[in-house]
Amino acid sequence: MFMTTHLDLSATLPDDADQALLIGRLWQPGVGPTVVACHQGGLFDLTRVAPTTSQWLELEEPAAALRRALATAPRIAELSGVPADSVTALLRDARGGSSEALNRLLEQCGARLVEVDVPDFEHLTELSRIIVYAEASSLHGVWLRDRRKEYSPQVSVRAATGIAVPAPAYLEALLLRPIVLRRFVESIFAECDVLHTPTLALPVPTVAATDVGSGQVMWDVIAQLVHCTAPINYLGVPALAVPAGFTSNGLPASFQLVGRPFAEATLLRAAHAYEQQTDWHERVPQL
Repeated sequence: MFMTTHLDLSATLPDDADQALLIGRLWQPGVGPTVVACHQGGLFDLTRVAPTTSQWLELEEPAAALRRALATAPRIAELSGVPADSVTALLRDARGGSSEALNRLLEQCGARLVEVDVPDFEHLTELSRIIVYAEASSLHGVWLRDRRKEYSPQVSVRAATGIAVPAPAYLEALLLRPIVLRRFVESIFAECDVLHTPTLALPVPTVAATDVGSGQVMWDVIAQLVHCTAPINYLGVPALAVPAGFTSNGLPASFQLVGRPFAEATLLRAAHAYEQQTDWHERVPQL
């Protein structure tokens, strides 16, 4: 049995969304994260004024600046076509086809699909960052001091970030893990054997789209790339990426299968059953 997560965008907006000034980030294939305004049923590109949300919030009068920008900002997407944490919609793009077709294939393999909300998902990402960056700084500390010029700007910043993580925060993240893991397992695997999510929460980007230096944009890109995998990494449960076709930009995509602790064999059987119905694992992209 598989579970998929779903969150409708309309459920995430305030009741007065039509009158409110709302900004956020939209991932554009080949471009990367784009600061957008949600207005009159559409999404408007704001990057010409400020390329990151943090820079928008640092403006002297962000609300007034937003109103002015909306007068000339290009409309790049319709609100109705953009999901919020929608695994179903993300899988549609990742596979290059409909999510319904993917679901039918999974059902042909014997899976019964139900939807579930993953508890504490955003908090798990933050807890993962605390541990990963603290341990990375510890491992790279000597080399960062003696051989920093050999690091790229992006890797150098990421490897040094953990220096600013307080020891109590690191220890608390470690102590919380068994508690959060127990809640995750009891919630997700009470009625299923496998959790089914995307591997990436965006169409697979090119190298150029992710080579964005070491500024604020870097953190926006990383947040998109690890959105679906960082929480699983923190929990330490087994996960498997299964080839699932190609994205609209021609790059190979996959979905993620997550199991309860020590359930690697279950994940491998599920992936093998899917691969008997497809040949995505035998194809290569045209480079």
